[in-house]
Amino acid sequence: PSHVVDAFIGAEDRRFREHTGVDMWAIVRAFLANARAGRTVEGASTITQQLVKNLFLTPDQTLKRKAQEARLAGDLERLLTKDEILDLYLNRIYLGAGAYGLDAAARTYFGKAPADLTLAESAMLASFPKAPTRFANQVQTSRAKERQHYVLNQMVEAGFISQPQADEALAQELVFAKDEKDSFTGHALDYAIERVHEVLPNPPPDMIIKLSLDLELQQASQKAIENGLATMGKDRRASEGAALLIDVNGAIRAMVGGRNYLKSQFNRATQARRQPGSAFKMFVYAAALEDGMTPGTVRFDMPITIGTWRPRNYGGEYRGPVTLSEALAASLNTVAAQIGNEIGVDKVTALAREFGVRSVLHNYPSITLGSDEVTLMDMTTGFGVLAKGGLQMSPYIIEEIRNSKGDLLYSNPTVTSPRIYPENLAADMNSMLSRVV
Repeated sequence: PSHVVDAFIGAEDRRFREHTGVDMWAIVRAFLANARAGRTVEGASTITQQLVKNLFLTPDQTLKRKAQEARLAGDLERLLTKDEILDLYLNRIYLGAGAYGLDAAARTYFGKAPADLTLAESAMLASFPKAPTRFANQVQTSRAKERQHYVLNQMVEAGFISQPQADEALAQELVFAKDEKDSFTGHALDYAIERVHEVLPNPPPDMIIKLSLDLELQQASQKAIENGLATMGKDRRASEGAALLIDVNGAIRAMVGGRNYLKSQFNRATQARRQPGSAFKMFVYAAALEDGMTPGTVRFDMPITIGTWRPRNYGGEYRGPVTLSEALAASLNTVAAQIGNEIGVDKVTALAREFGVRSVLHNYPSITLGSDEVTLMDMTTGFGVLAKGGLQMSPYIIEEIRNSKGDLLYSNPTVTSPRIYPENLAADMNSMLSRVV
């Protein structure tokens, strides 16, 4: 139906049928809008320019690249009809959730072919090109409704639909598809798409990407999250979860960013930051061993005060003299706090960063008990260093990328991981951690 195509034209390029590749009126309008706002709030790229950028150019925001884009857009308009340009654009545009092209997006989000999309569904999909990952991550939020409303208003102003039609579409409740495959691989696919642009600055429009995922582990991890939340979620006041499995070579074998990808594309394995609590003590004890302590070093488990901070054990009980190994096994807060204060919390945070923690860490005494927020990726990478015997852990999800002809464009480099922690200390830490579980 025409409203599908009109939604994208209304959202991206209302004068598409009139211009010859570059829309000077849109450039003037965007310039004035951005000048009034004092920042970039509106762009002026036509659908033809966007297609040219996806087909031929790098994403660099330089004057030279923009000039090339404008020239090639004019060339494309002379070579192809408007319908041919639209067809190419709609078949290649990225619309989030690992969906390239309108057909893939319609089936991913709504479980139907583009020809069956309603006006409301079309407007929602047409809102994604501006920022596909961000807007697709918010399909069931008020922000998504705002974007849908914007597209419908643009269609009204362009004369594509009437105001009553727009109001009716805005009031329609969208029903999203329930695709089992997408639901258990979606977060990982989004993560992989983001990584493509890191390893290939100028990726071709058509690619074959081989991932490191093990689909059996992926599905098992998804089911474990669902079952865990179903049985324990209410008692523990948990409505979401995440899972991340990385082998000793750094290959991501499973990544689950939430209980239902189609309801929430927010990746809790890589984006959500939470206080790790006692799990962070691993870094404290690893730093202590590196500073000269041993698993048998004795410290007193007792109430302590560090400045104005008074850490206490869970349950309020204290054991007196304990070894570091015993303290870690029992997760004694006072001993971890003492150790951090003794060696310096800066050594703890420095080791955590070297182990792969990318979240911001502060040199506060309470960091020893996991007070700073980190991601699941941070913690999994950090523990992975010990699993590798002290060698650096570099997680990856893309094994190789080929173009449509089968030519190899990228292969994950096989390199020897540098040692970042002494092997004997890694063995001691693994022995200590084995007493925790």
